[in-house]
Amino acid sequence: MKELSQACGEDLLCEPQSIIMKIRKLVGQHPNELAIACPHQPADLYGCKSLPMEASVDQSAPPHLRWSYQTLDQTVNKIKQRFMAYGSVKTTLLFVFCENQVESVIFTLVAYSLGWIHVPIGPEYLCNLEEVQRMITSVMASLEASNAVFLANNEDTAQKLDQLDVSGEDLKVCCGRCSYPWITFDSLMEYSDPPPELQRVGVASNELSVFFTSGTTSLPKACLIEPMLWFHGLELSLTLGSLELGNLVGVAPPINHAFGFICTMMPLLRGASIVLVGPRFSPQGMIRALIHEKCTHAALVATMLFGLEQMIEDESFETPYLKSLIFAGMTMRPSLVQRCKQVLGASTIENFYGMTEGVFVSTGPLEDLSTTVLEDVVTTGRPISGGQVRVCVVGGRSPVPTGITGVLHFSGPSLINRYLNCESPDFYESDGNSWFVTGDRAVMDDNKQLYVVGREKDIIVCGGEKIVPSKIEDFLAQTSQFQALEPHVVAGEDIVAGEVPIVVIRFAAGHDVENQMRDTIRENLGARYVPRAFITLKSLGLRQMPRTPAGKIQKEELKRHVTEFRRSQSFDSISVLNPFQRLTQSVLTVWSRLLGIQASHLDIKAPISQLADSVLMLSARARIRSETGRSVPLSQWLTIRTIEDQMKTLDALEGEQRLNDLEGTFKGLNPRSLGVNDIVHLGEDENAFNMTKEVIEKNITAQGLSWEDVQNVFPCTDFIQILCRSKVINTWNIRTAILSKKASAEVKCSLLISILLAIAYKECRI
Repeated sequence: MKELSQACGEDLLCEPQSIIMKIRKLVGQHPNELAIACPHQPADLYGCKSLPMEASVDQSAPPHLRWSYQTLDQTVNKIKQRFMAYGSVKTTLLFVFCENQVESVIFTLVAYSLGWIHVPIGPEYLCNLEEVQRMITSVMASLEASNAVFLANNEDTAQKLDQLDVSGEDLKVCCGRCSYPWITFDSLMEYSDPPPELQRVGVASNELSVFFTSGTTSLPKACLIEPMLWFHGLELSLTLGSLELGNLVGVAPPINHAFGFICTMMPLLRGASIVLVGPRFSPQGMIRALIHEKCTHAALVATMLFGLEQMIEDESFETPYLKSLIFAGMTMRPSLVQRCKQVLGASTIENFYGMTEGVFVSTGPLEDLSTTVLEDVVTTGRPISGGQVRVCVVGGRSPVPTGITGVLHFSGPSLINRYLNCESPDFYESDGNSWFVTGDRAVMDDNKQLYVVGREKDIIVCGGEKIVPSKIEDFLAQTSQFQALEPHVVAGEDIVAGEVPIVVIRFAAGHDVENQMRDTIRENLGARYVPRAFITLKSLGLRQMPRTPAGKIQKEELKRHVTEFRRSQSFDSISVLNPFQRLTQSVLTVWSRLLGIQASHLDIKAPISQLADSVLMLSARARIRSETGRSVPLSQWLTIRTIEDQMKTLDALEGEQRLNDLEGTFKGLNPRSLGVNDIVHLGEDENAFNMTKEVIEKNITAQGLSWEDVQNVFPCTDFIQILCRSKVINTWNIRTAILSKKASAEVKCSLLISILLAIAYKECRI
């Protein structure tokens, strides 16, 4: 019997330590060691002295910010003392609207030093002021904050924040030039000679941050987290937890999101150095930073790798000092792992799975991550120290056996127990622990290795089979020509299959390229995965892919645009030349639209099996019947070899099977009633057909419908019936036990007798 899909991380053997206390200890031990480098910020920023570059590094590059632990600590203390002079209040929220820059790190440490609540929000969120207003208001109300401080990365951000409805007494600081009521970061740094009572301030008891989820389908959700609990569990599990003096970590993900925050703060707690490669990611900036700063580690997501790959191929860069890569935010494929090694030359790679809610799973650093693979998905590893995972049935809380795909659930000290600004059924209690339903599809193998395969809500159900969009996207991304199109797969409606894969691309690719993409998918994944259409952003009326401020694709929004576009498209009117030409044009139009290939490019003599699977054949049959009024029995249809043969077969139809008058068929109604040959599972049995028709008419008459309204009939035979009918087993009965609470034995007995009598009475009447 298979084990259940559940696993635990290593035990936590000690108590978590304060972030500020650990930083202060490192400042005392290594005051002159490099703490943070920002190649995009000046070396003399705020009058602070930067450490020199090594002599072996290309000196032609302009000097940039390189602060020691001591300089960073002194700056944090100056800002902290200035805020205390203004009047520090413990329930203050510190909203940081910055990119990857030294001020983000400074204000994080200032907040923790003062016991304030650190709330980082990317400046890009301000493109939707209404959303940011709700984010700020909801957090202020939830935490009952009496005061707020705002930090803006530049004047433009400050002006946008001025449009929000916030308290007039809040303190506002801008990193660049600004006007009243904002004050400059420079002015805070000018503060000196603090009074003695401010110099004796100890460490605050609380170190809290609020991070927002990506909000791909709704408003961003606020998560109140204790970072030291995160780092306590992560330190024993991640590559970052084993860093030491002399290691440099290149950080590209945004600091205002969980992954970027972890990759920025954890090295500083280990005495290592961080290199913020730019205010935001750029391939050129990252390559320069990795080379000039001699980075030993780097944190990336998949889209960044694609940019770096192209950059290195074009300009032949090398990163000889890079030893380890930490990846997050994707379903890893073996091909991606190999490309990491080829492009960046790292000896170890770590696959890190995380969510803002405090869900963390990781492989740790592995020399050959591609050896642990399940169905072309690289392992996500095991839960971090103190964490637990379960792979549960969809919509339930019971773990499935190993090897079965389900939905990932997580529990551990790092997990929040609720959102600040909304209720969610995804949090629940079990066995005395708080659990969270991630919404990600996962499978666990017999060795308790976890594999995350995609989002449950993104699944495309095509003809009863589940298609994972990321599988299609990953195969297309392996070719640079396809990758440049930024292909994203969503579900499209289909009258037969239910849903089919549709690919949205940034610009028109040309039919040759589209055919290459179809061939790539067909050869690697099978006919069912072949996209039914490639739709450009321009066709959808979009200038760019809909994204959250965090940069994630909003699949639901994209799907909505695709649905509206496809519904607006109708079959082109067909000029009536002669009956056969009209029929030929109709069949070509149907297949062209289903396959996404121009009619002129269709090879009507090629075997249909090379173009479509059985589900697509059903779709074609239904659409051709609606378009032309002609239909052949399904059993015959599935045996027709080519599109040309379909045309000939349809042309040869007579009588009821051939209706030239198309009036009304575009309304989606059958041009004639279903006959015995149309319901394939009846095997052309006239008696079975008449019985089926009688039962259906009996049930639909009350709804004002008749047999003429029926489009199709198909069986929903369940698993047990199939086994019994085929004599694999003779019978299979299910017994159900119902656990009742707060009921006496007498009450239970009385209820059981009532139920049995009711069943017996019903059977007698039947």
